[in-house]
Amino acid sequence: MEEYRNARLGTYLAKGLTKELLTRNIIPFYSDFITNIGSQMVANRCDYIPFWVDTFGTILDGSSVYNDMMKGLSSELIE
Repeated sequence: MEEYRNARLGTYLAKGLTKELLTRNIIPFYSDFITNIGSQMVANRCDYIPFWVDTFGTILDGSSVYNDMMKGLSSELIE
């Protein structure tokens, strides 16, 4: 399968599926793991924008790599 690497097949397929969903009045979304840079690049090439960060399996006790981002989040949502 090495011959298909960097051929942008993922982008081609994601764009096609996105277009089909939109023609059916379905709002598409793209989800990937935060460390999957290749998948994030596909999403970016398909004009998806980051909307949330999935913290599945992460304990938000101050030891998370997301701690700085999460500070003050609840107070922002309440205001």
